Amino acid sequence: MTSTHSSLASVSLVPTLHFASHSSAPRHRSSVLSPPPYRRPNPAPRQSPIKPPSDQTPQVHDNDNHTSTTGGRTVHIYGLKEYAYVFINSHADTPQDTPVIYWGEETTGTIQLPQYRLQEIQSIVVVLRVFDSDPANSTFKIKAALLSGKIDPSHIRNEEFCGPIAIAPPTSVTHDSNLKFELQITYSSSWTPNSKDQCCLPTVGFYFRMKQPIRYSTRPDPSSFSPPPETRARKPRNLPSSWTANDYPGVIVRGVIFQQQHEVEVECKVSYPVCDEIPLHLIMTCVDREALDLVAVSGVINVRLLQVLAFGKKAAKASPPFNLRKRKSYHITKWVATAHWYVDGRDNLKELPPDDGHPVSRWCTKLNGEFRREPFAEISHSFAEAGMAVMYYVCLFPFRAPDFRPASNPDKEPMLLVYWHHLDLRSFDPSNSVLSRRRFLASIIMEMTRGTNNVDLMLDTIIHSLIGLLLTTTYHLPVRGGRQTDSTFFEQFEALPLSPSRRLMPYQQTPRFASMQTLQIPENHLRKAHISSTQQSVLSTVGQNVEALDGDRHAGVTETVCTIHTYDLKEYAFISIKSHASNTQDVPLVYLGEQTTGSVVFPEYRLREVRRIVVVLRMFISDPTNPTYKTKLVLLSGQIDSSHISNKEFCWRFAIGPPSPTSPPSPLTASEQANPSVGRPSLRSHDSNLKSQLQITIHRRGCLTRKLRMKQPIRYTIRPDPSTLSPALSLARNPPLSWTENMCPEAIVRGTIFNQIHVEVECKASSKYQTSYPVSDEIPLCLVMTCGNRAALDLFAVSHVIDVRLLKVLAFGKNAAATTPPFTMADRKSYHITKWVAKAQWNVDGQAKGLLLNGEHRWRIRLNGKLLRDPCAEMSHSFAEPGIALMYYVCLFPFCSADFSPSSKPDKALFYGRIPITK
Repeated sequence: MTSTHSSLASVSLVPTLHFASHSSAPRHRSSVLSPPPYRRPNPAPRQSPIKPPSDQTPQVHDNDNHTSTTGGRTVHIYGLKEYAYVFINSHADTPQDTPVIYWGEETTGTIQLPQYRLQEIQSIVVVLRVFDSDPANSTFKIKAALLSGKIDPSHIRNEEFCGPIAIAPPTSVTHDSNLKFELQITYSSSWTPNSKDQCCLPTVGFYFRMKQPIRYSTRPDPSSFSPPPETRARKPRNLPSSWTANDYPGVIVRGVIFQQQHEVEVECKVSYPVCDEIPLHLIMTCVDREALDLVAVSGVINVRLLQVLAFGKKAAKASPPFNLRKRKSYHITKWVATAHWYVDGRDNLKELPPDDGHPVSRWCTKLNGEFRREPFAEISHSFAEAGMAVMYYVCLFPFRAPDFRPASNPDKEPMLLVYWHHLDLRSFDPSNSVLSRRRFLASIIMEMTRGTNNVDLMLDTIIHSLIGLLLTTTYHLPVRGGRQTDSTFFEQFEALPLSPSRRLMPYQQTPRFASMQTLQIPENHLRKAHISSTQQSVLSTVGQNVEALDGDRHAGVTETVCTIHTYDLKEYAFISIKSHASNTQDVPLVYLGEQTTGSVVFPEYRLREVRRIVVVLRMFISDPTNPTYKTKLVLLSGQIDSSHISNKEFCWRFAIGPPSPTSPPSPLTASEQANPSVGRPSLRSHDSNLKSQLQITIHRRGCLTRKLRMKQPIRYTIRPDPSTLSPALSLARNPPLSWTENMCPEAIVRGTIFNQIHVEVECKASSKYQTSYPVSDEIPLCLVMTCGNRAALDLFAVSHVIDVRLLKVLAFGKNAAATTPPFTMADRKSYHITKWVAKAQWNVDGQAKGLLLNGEHRWRIRLNGKLLRDPCAEMSHSFAEPGIALMYYVCLFPFCSADFSPSSKPDKALFYGRIPITK
């Protein structure tokens, strides 16, 4: 047996040989003999060894798998013992590599064996499987069989049989980098007598099967790389005239592409000005052009903006990494913006000649993009005061290309941390409704820092130069509107050197402030914002998000960011949903008043099985079967026409809309359920108790058909469009508060999973945006879980397993304000009344990430959720007065999992974290 292995995105062929005994007499244990070597029935002269076709010259090795290269295509040869050979065509660079098939292409090849063996063959079966992890549990499967009675004589030449292979999966699954492909070829022989005896002894025959699984990689065709037509006309923003050309070093990303030992280095340099939509410019240089073709794609480059709110004496000195241990001050971190790129950089490649710093020529590309603020993210100017500081970091993560393997762990801390330290806005006069006409001065201090913990020390092999960037500013207030376009963007960037002249100094000698630059921006480069007199007192508030609108909001061209969420409907169809979420791992997000759009895709040959497709939108409070609002779309089989079919695939694009945010919902009537076209009252934009569910059902024909109805429920979130919020709405909210350092509770959950593995999970909870909460509002909450066992986190990081509740304590007496847990009747310092008023609901915010803590490898996961008030509970602001106090505590209970046995009592709270609730 011979097998070929590869990494995650690969396809494999593995040969296996199976023998089975067959006898006309009753079978006994003693009659099961070891099969002798197989012999031909007619001992004809031995044919010449099997050779590849005349136009192929394989390179034969010691094993059964051989390879050859022909006419720009590589041929991989696999031997099925002494019976047959399998030839697979691919686009691999060398015959020793894993076979490579481009997206949309067929997997082609031939099966070659001597002509005299055709009488021994029962069938040759070729099976293509698409799966996630286990080939036995495939997501998609295609089979092609060649029977002994249906052999085409034209495939026989020179006393050899050459059977062609041509099989391909649908295009909807080839672009998924998480799927694996396996092509399995099975050679089955017929029942053949092995020996005869004249004394009427039992005749024993043998039947065997040989399997050859082949795993291969899939990647896009490099010749098909081109940016979308609608994005080619996009031009970058205009740059301030004060932008000077400075030689700031970049950052080098190292890794291996195409799952081979082919190392590449990509140099990146970042620059941007400051505003709500921050223009971003990325320069990438690499010696290998194929590497830039692979990674210079908008969906591959992952750049985000991190907001850090630090407290304490050393708040201004808080530096990355922002982990839970060994921190100098308490801080809150949040991703507030994600970079979006206008055009892919593969068509703008330029070759740079060798220079003093680079002896060989390199390839360079420039990408234009911008940071777009996340919905409901609050961005304000950065500052540093006594006890408090607001900072921003631009973070570059390793490339997310399926054929790129970074030298570091992509789930750990980001590789590039750019510190955006201070923005001086003292020259701004808030007494005027319009910005002052005089020259506006703003300064930015850049601090290039590096972490000191074990995680960042692991990145020393990747970062070989100091982090550098060019910063300019427009205004610290987020402004929305059209984008300015100017063709001189690249002309001004030509003066920016692409090769850094300075190299990284030894880590012990690296200064904390490696570079400092002050920029002066003329006023004519600023957007003019209208600010009312009621906003003057809020401008000085820390952390307040003030939206300054343009004179005409609709004067410019606005663009909506769409994320495509894909769902697999039981290996039968693929469902895609468009939303405004920041990435595909988040819950789909739809703005109030917008329609939920998506598509249902499956192969064309399955249309004869489909009776109808139903899309139902429900809005409910707790139970989806009792919705407050419901609408339905139906596509019957008779309504399908040629417009739904393209490239042998059926695609139905639907659009189903929730009510507009103008009036509250009302219960459904029987007529409205039967006729969804009847006008419906709309929902309140501030009603946060309603939940939304989109259910897609495919009804199939035939009473004997399995899975007559296949359903795919999709939960998504509905929020108001941030662009429609008025400045008064943003200013009406109070400035954010946060827990102090001693109010961030921490607990260790101990127990046994699966009745044999002892685990300890460290849990740390904190409030994300602690502000004033009315009785009907929600309290955002964050939970970080750390454990040395990955399986334990996978078991516990589920919404219904984590039990976190909010306890209201009303204490009386002289020491009412000093009342502390546990709140038992036997050991209490004052009389008190307790009641559970809220329970947490969680949304998993990503998979477990590996990290090093004190030299020990551990796994960590971060969950975002919210405390939802119980409908019958009463909540008011917390206070402490002589003789009476009202307090709120966040409590964590042991995990509610059937496979987990806690060491403590399951009804005993593990920690009590006091949380302030203000008016």
